[in-house]
Amino acid sequence: MNNIAVNKQAKFYSNYYLLLIAFFISESGSWLYKLALPLIVLEITGSPSSMVISYAIVFLPFLLVSIFGGVIADRFNRRTVLIVGDFISAGGYDIFCIFYFV
Repeated sequence: MNNIAVNKQAKFYSNYYLLLIAFFISESGSWLYKLALPLIVLEITGSPSSMVISYAIVFLPFLLVSIFGGVIADRFNRRTVLIVGDFISAGGYDIFCIFYFV
C-alpha cells in the first residue's frame, strides 16, 4: 500500500470518528430531553397521568415514523431525509420550549 492510500484511509477514519462522536453527543441530548420533558410535566402538574401522557406524546412520533422510515429512506435521498428529519426534530423541541416558558 502506498502512502497516498494510507493517508486517504486515515482521513476517512478520522472523519468517521468525528461523525460518530457528533452522533453520540446529539443522541445523548435527544434522549435526555425525552427523559426530562415528562419529569418536568410531573413537577409542574403533580399528576402522574399527565406524565404518562407526555411520555406517549414524546415517543409517538418515533413509533409512527419507524413504520415508514425504511420506505422513505429507500425512495428519497438519504442526506435530504436526514436533514429534513433533523429540522423537524429541532422544530418540535422549539415548540416544547416555547410552551414551557410561556
